[in-house]
Amino acid sequence: MNAVTIGELPKDFNVNEYITLYELIQSSLISCYFDCFLLEFYESQNEEKQRAFSQYLILHHIIYLIKQDLCLNLWKVCYDSNSNACTLQKLANYLRKHKINVVYKKTDCWKKLQKPITDARNKYLAHSDAVSVTDTVEIGDMKELLEESKRNLNGLYIDGLGVKQLTDEILATRKIYTMMDINSLLF
Repeated sequence: MNAVTIGELPKDFNVNEYITLYELIQSSLISCYFDCFLLEFYESQNEEKQRAFSQYLILHHIIYLIKQDLCLNLWKVCYDSNSNACTLQKLANYLRKHKINVVYKKTDCWKKLQKPITDARNKYLAHSDAVSVTDTVEIGDMKELLEESKRNLNGLYIDGLGVKQLTDEILATRKIYTMMDINSLLF
């Protein structure tokens, strides 16, 4: 957790801007985790059930869209270069600009996936080219990048400003509710 408290913030620090950036990024990451929970449910089904699911075009299409959504949200949070984008890098730079120590690191995973995820976004997601996200980026790699992004977001957390860290406990609770919702829909 970042050691910065409210009393130590610079006078020109805009708390509302920080909260907005933090919460938008957190919301995108939670959406990514939701996608992962849905994919984990599908993967947890035995082969017979997966074959049955794939016979239904709508379920097959939903799984396909979930993978696309995961990739696009990770691109938005990690790699979007638009000056208006709400990225982890933008939040880290905002804090550094105000001389606030941050824990933010682009690891090998971040670097390894930058090109494939950006290509998937540019070729398929933005322009509907024939290459699917799942042809260019492995789901396991996206999950690793998601975990890294969560660690980076939590490294940009400032205690006492009304935002909450994205903890394993919060995600575990969301996963339980997601699984309950899926079970009530399918069974």
